[in-house]
Amino acid sequence: MLCPDCRGRGRSAYDNDWHRYQPHAHVEDIRHLLAVPDVRGVIATGPSLGGALTMIIAITMPTAVAKALLNDLGPRVESAILQPIIDYMLNDRPQLDWTAAACHLC
Repeated sequence: MLCPDCRGRGRSAYDNDWHRYQPHAHVEDIRHLLAVPDVRGVIATGPSLGGALTMIIAITMPTAVAKALLNDLGPRVESAILQPIIDYMLNDRPQLDWTAAACHLC
């Protein structure tokens, strides 16, 4: 069982750079947490921000989340939040090899 505290929440240390308090930074933190032991197919649960992060992870890393329990996420998700994710998914970016793929992510 993995129970991460997002930066600046729970028992997690505060980040000195306030710019990193954004969903994409939290998702990257969780991505690294899942990558170390090569965890796939988790059952994720999270209220509020945890629910939003779970949805982003499920969309951007489809093998990471097998099931999700979303709680207290609110009655709707604004399209302004989802549109960049949808745009990213719709733009196919095939890479010739692993080096090119790594460079693309930098």
